[in-house]
Amino acid sequence: MRGYTGHIKGAIHSQPSNARKGLTLVEMAIVLLVIGVVLAVLTSMVSSIPNLRSTESEAEALQGNFLRARNTALFTNSTFYMEFNLDENRYRGYLIERIDGKAEEKEKFEHGLATSNGLLGVSVGLSGKVQTGKVTVTFLPDGTAEQVAVYLGEPPLASQTVVLNRYGGHTTVISGEQPLALDREWSQDLEQF
Repeated sequence: MRGYTGHIKGAIHSQPSNARKGLTLVEMAIVLLVIGVVLAVLTSMVSSIPNLRSTESEAEALQGNFLRARNTALFTNSTFYMEFNLDENRYRGYLIERIDGKAEEKEKFEHGLATSNGLLGVSVGLSGKVQTGKVTVTFLPDGTAEQVAVYLGEPPLASQTVVLNRYGGHTTVISGEQPLALDREWSQDLEQF
């Protein structure tokens, strides 16, 4: 029996002469490709989580959605609505289409925010800052809307203010809370305007 077990041990440790260690170049390329695809999928999943987005990136997204709302109103020649739900920390944009005499909302986009960089309030024109409920901004077919300021950040202080100008549709992002300056006295010097 001893000779037999020695023969088995020798067979286990012996390697064929054409065996090589490591991976070929093609095998390494396939492994790197799979790892790259997995990392890309994980990165996109992580970046879509609202808690991980910064207030600055949310302000830029809102700035882009204001432009999108204005352009949709211009290109479709119809009224576009942008609704801010301050209680649920969401905003959406939609058109109202008439189909067979019925008015139906056709949603174009919806965006949710985290509480750490959420909606703190919206000022439309001279109405003052609204902090609860729903606020709707209407973009007319010519692209005009009321002057709007949207305050983003973690309660109680806003870290970013996104301001939509009334006629040009130009939006600016301002650091901190900046109220709309529409209620100036007309008795002031006209050069200050």
